[in-house]
Amino acid sequence: MVGGGGRSRAWMQIKADVTGRVVRTIEVGEATALGAALLAGVAAGTFADLDEAVARCVTVGARPYLPDPATASTYRDAYGRYRSLFDGVEDALT
Repeated sequence: MVGGGGRSRAWMQIKADVTGRVVRTIEVGEATALGAALLAGVAAGTFADLDEAVARCVTVGARPYLPDPATASTYRDAYGRYRSLFDGVEDALT
């Protein structure tokens, strides 16, 4: 996770709970610029591929955000209700 959302512990935990995956931040202020630089480095031959570029240039944050199964269940139920409403509206418009 990067950007402003990556600085919010609450948002990071929500992302982990919703996705059911461990979520981590990266230690960089400007992730978009870093991504562009890594792509340029691969294109220029500085790095063999993106895996090497990331391994050499990206530092992952120390704190992992682990999914909470109880909270994940709540999000899954809420998303299911949202999806039912969305699908109903979409069906009505088509």
